[in-house]
Amino acid sequence: MKASLILPTALTLFITTTITTSSALGINCRGSLFCAFGSVGSLSELQQKANNLHDDALFAEGQHIVCHYDDGSNPGLCAFTQNTNGQPINGRRTKELLAGLAAHGCNRCGSNPFQNNDVSQGQLTVNYVAVKG
Repeated sequence: MKASLILPTALTLFITTTITTSSALGINCRGSLFCAFGSVGSLSELQQKANNLHDDALFAEGQHIVCHYDDGSNPGLCAFTQNTNGQPINGRRTKELLAGLAAHGCNRCGSNPFQNNDVSQGQLTVNYVAVKG
C-alpha cells in the first residue's frame, strides 16, 4: 500500500520539477552537441552579421535570422526565435538579445528569453541547424 502511494507522488514531483525547470531555464548557453564539438561559426560571427540587419526588419518565429555555414556539408549555426506565439522579432531586438547571450558568456549556442527570464514566453535561440537546402 505504501509503495503505491510513494510512486505516484514521486512521479508527480519529477514531472512538476521538470516542467518548472524547463520554463524557468532563463538565459543559458545550451544547445546541441555541435555547440561543444562543432567548428562552424561562433556567436561573435552571428553578431557581426546581425549588425547589418535593419532595426525595423521583422522576422517570423522559427525563421533563420542570421546563419553561418561552411561549405554546406555540416550543420550551420543560426539565430532564430521560439515560443513567440507567432509574434515576429525586429532587427533591433535581435541584436540586443544576441548581445545578452555574449554578455552571459555564451561563445556559440544559447537562448535568451524575451522577458521575465522565462524561455516559455519567447526566446531568441542560437543553435546548429541542418544544412540549408
